[in-house]
Parts: sequence; C-alpha cells; structure tokens
Amino acid sequence: MGATQYVQIVNQGYQVFDKVTGNSILGPASINSVWAGFGGVCEAGQGDPVMLYDQIANRWLISQFAGGLTHECIAISTTSDATGTWNRYDFTVGAGALFDYPKIGVWPDGYYMAMNVFNTSGTAYLGTQPFAFDRTKMLAGLPATMLTPGLVGSPANNEDPLMPADFDGSILPPPGAPNTFVEFPDSIGNNLNTYRSWHYSVGVPFGTNPTFTQVPSPPAAPFAFLFAGVPQRPPGTSLGNLADRLMFRLAYRNFGTPTAPDESLVANYTVSSGGVAGIRWFELKNPTNGPITVKQESTYQPDTTWRWMGSAAMDQAGNLALGFSASSAAIEPEIRYATRLATDPLNTLTAEAHLFDGTGVQIGTSGRWGDYSSMTVDPVDDCTFWYTQEYYATDSSFNWRTRIGNFKFATCGGGGEEITLTARQRVKQGKNQVQLTWAPADGGDINVLRNGVVIRTTPDDGKTNDSLGTMTGTFTYQVCETDSGDCSNEVQVIFP
Repeated sequence: MGATQYVQIVNQGYQVFDKVTGNSILGPASINSVWAGFGGVCEAGQGDPVMLYDQIANRWLISQFAGGLTHECIAISTTSDATGTWNRYDFTVGAGALFDYPKIGVWPDGYYMAMNVFNTSGTAYLGTQPFAFDRTKMLAGLPATMLTPGLVGSPANNEDPLMPADFDGSILPPPGAPNTFVEFPDSIGNNLNTYRSWHYSVGVPFGTNPTFTQVPSPPAAPFAFLFAGVPQRPPGTSLGNLADRLMFRLAYRNFGTPTAPDESLVANYTVSSGGVAGIRWFELKNPTNGPITVKQESTYQPDTTWRWMGSAAMDQAGNLALGFSASSAAIEPEIRYATRLATDPLNTLTAEAHLFDGTGVQIGTSGRWGDYSSMTVDPVDDCTFWYTQEYYATDSSFNWRTRIGNFKFATCGGGGEEITLTARQRVKQGKNQVQLTWAPADGGDINVLRNGVVIRTTPDDGKTNDSLGTMTGTFTYQVCETDSGDCSNEVQVIFP
C-alpha cells in the first residue's frame, strides 16, 4: 500500500491499482518485465516475490529469487509511482544450496531479509540466514552491496525460520537502532519455545563493523504444533498450513518518539487449538533497546472453523487487525479478519468480519495454499488497513484468485473538525508557486502532500508555500495531521 497506489503481487506477476478508484493502471504484468534488458538471471526470475512500500522514502520495493534459488533480484522504484522506472539489482545470496522463502523488511539504514536454506536437492533444511542491503545506495540508483553473517545458530539446522522487522508509521526508530529479527518459537529447536530475537546492526556507513547478535528474549506461551492439513468442503483436498514459521509481516511501530520510543512488534503463526487450526498472535515491546517483553499474546480460535495463513498490523492509535484464511469441511475458503481496539482487554480479539467469501474449493495442487498474506496500513492516514489473501471462485485446480479489501476503525484519526484546504497559485519572477492555507489549525505538525507524496512536515499553523520552480502540469495538494491522521480535502492547481 503506497501513497496513491496499491500493488498486488503473486508468483510471476504484479498489477498496480489506483487506491481511490480501484482501477487498474498497470498490468497484470510479468515481474520479469521489471528486469527486461537488465541482463543476467533476473530477466528469468523464479518467483517467491515480495512487494513493499518504503514509506520513509516513498518508494516501492519489488523482489523475487532467480538463478536456481541462489540470487535475489531487488528493484526500487525511482519515484512513488510503481508504473515508472526502477533501480534494479541482482544479489548473489549464496552457492551450493537453495535459498528459499525470502521475506524482507524496510528499515531506515537498510533493507533486511531472511531466507530458509536447503541442500541443493531441497531435501534437507540447513538453517535460516539473514541479509542486509544498502538501502541508501539503492534509493540513489548507485552500485550497492549486501551483507550476511551466514547461517545462524548452532547447530544451524536446529534454528527455526527468522523474520525481519518491517517499519510502519511516521515515527522513526531510535537513531542507529538495529533491525530486530524474531524466530519462530518452536519448542524443539534451538530457541526452546521463546521469541528468540536477534539484532542486526549494519554500521555507519553501511558495512562498517556489522553485527548480528542474539539478545535476551521472552518465552512464548506453550502451544500445540499443527500437523494436519486444512479441510475444505468436498471435493476440495487438504490444504497446507505453513505452521512451521512466523507469518509475514513482523510489523514494527513506534508510538513514542525517536528519543523516547514506545516500540511494538506484532506478528502471528498458526497452531493447533481445539482440534482445528487457530492463530497465535502476539505483541512484543522494546524490540530495539530491550528488554524485549511480551505485552500480549493469545490464540484466536473462537469456534470449529479452521483459521490460518494470517497477517497482522497496528494502526497509529494502537488498534490491531489480523487477517487470515478460514475454512472447514462444510465451507469454501474465506477471507476474514479479526480486530481489537487499543482499549480492549489485553490478549483479546473482540470482533470478526468477512472480507470476501470464496465460492469454490481447491482440488489437488499438492495442497499448496499460497506462501503468505499481507496486512498493511495506509501510509497517508496511518489508519486504514488493507488486506489481501487468496480464494477460489469455482471448484478447480491452480485457478486461485486474490482479493484486496480495506477497513478503518472509527477511533483512529477521528474526533477533530474537518480540515478545509485552499490553494492560490502565482508566478513570481518566472517561478511557479502555490500558497496553501487551511483551517482549523490546531497546533502540532501537519504533513503536506503533493500528488499523494509527503513533501514536507510543517507546524500546523494554517499556511505554507510550495515553490515549484519551472515545473509545469497538474498538482494535487492535501494536508494531514500527523497526530490524528485527519486529512483535508484535495485541491488541484494547473501550471500549463
């Protein structure tokens, strides 16, 4: 979810939508088309893609692996427009092994990734490996390097999959804060049922004395591992549960300030509960400066429906949403989400809704049901949740579809007066200028957006100027309060 667009990505393809109208503005297009003319293995990528919006820089990140699962191809958009040009990179992540299931997180000093590593035949798990990429160079389109400490843990094949933190919101982590990786809390691996956490520091400048260090980590509440596949109504076949890892994303948010942080990480994984699949969700506090503690965790399994393949996030007010697939022997797989307000009792999800109910079941396909789903928060209002997940429209094999939906808590960004924005344009000494005024002006800070991108954060005093120089065209402006998320109307000016 970006400033003005939503980008949907699946194996081999992606599509760009206008987030207001829902209209497609690009695609479906091949992911490989991003690397057309680049040369090398990235022109024939092999999937397992990730699409993220770097809201710190207002850029898109697209990735997939290639080269027989030994390369990671990453591209960064040159603007906030995912239909435009890209800075493209091909990183060799290793040799003599298969590097699978890449999951990436955005952080101020780098793009961080974790992969699961297997032998060359794919029959033996060798361990989990973290990586870091030079974000500063990649944003600038300059040659960029990659860091990795190699496989972690001893023995490495007893280390469960890692997930890097992915930044949400507008409040940065503390200066120089490491990216926190959290491990699936398996009771029989090296971590012994803890939210085993690691700090990855890449140094300043990037690559100066990097460290990847295990830090004291809190225990996870006991749970039962899910071995069974997920049922569907006949003639649907059993679906894979991917219950051996954390589900994407490990969403980071700072509710304080960079110098006085109030940090949270939220994520989830699938467990066995009450004879069906349930979702264990959790919130960790103090992930970068410690001590890391569990604020809340609970298994969501309110009835005999199976719930799995979740994704969780929090809005700026601390409200939480958990999206997931739901199925049973009597229904087709459905897309649902459960929520809690920040004021609800800890360890509880208090409401569930159906985003979209499938009308078909999956037949065959070796039980594969995707790799992950994604719950994100709109970077403009920092309140609207966007969720995507797969479903079937008809009983079939390999004929899945995806759905995108959004929702918002009334308690997020509400309560203030409506902000009215006006614009006055002028040309002074051959330079184009826009004078913006708005009311009410309530103090605090306000984000000024031009064409959906934040161009500055300024005191909320009711006025600011935007100097365009010799730029021409149509410019759409909006202002949004940083504390409440309330936004004004949009105004448009045209310099022919």
